Amino acid sequence: MAKFVGVLSISSSSSSSTGNSESFCICMQTVTLLLDLTYNGRFQLAIDVDMVFGRSAYLSVMLTKLEGVARLQFTRLPFTHWSFTFTQVLCFIHLY
Repeated sequence: MAKFVGVLSISSSSSSSTGNSESFCICMQTVTLLLDLTYNGRFQLAIDVDMVFGRSAYLSVMLTKLEGVARLQFTRLPFTHWSFTFTQVLCFIHLY
């Protein structure tokens, strides 16, 4: 059964635009949203790394619950892109 991220709240942090109020064309340059997220499913991340001198390492982390505030930003400067990051230290519960 698939688990999805729950969005508890969304708020606008900041935005910027170009153009003037007399002109019909106003272009949004940056939109920043703050999301209060919670995830109650299972998520596993595994990395297998080959290092110098023929050594290797394997790291596996499983999360069962994740909570925190995230920033989702859409911007056109310096090029059109988006970014997603957590704004504070996350609350990791049951990290295996």
